[in-house]
Amino acid sequence: SFARAAAVVAELAAEVVREDDVVVPEINLGGGLGVPYTADELAAPSITAFGRETRANFADACATFHLDPAPALTIEA
Repeated sequence: SFARAAAVVAELAAEVVREDDVVVPEINLGGGLGVPYTADELAAPSITAFGRETRANFADACATFHLDPAPALTIEA
């Protein structure tokens, strides 16, 4: 999920910041909300729910890994 990916990338960014003493101004997770193609696939969450969950996981991960300042998070629609 993008929420999980946001947390994983935040951890990686924190490692880069610590090891290389750089600022990571932005993290771009690429493509956005998935679309189910068959009736067997789960329905996609609303855009609001998708954004809320992804942003919350990213913020939690930034706090956990002491990524301060937290980078801007972008996702293409």
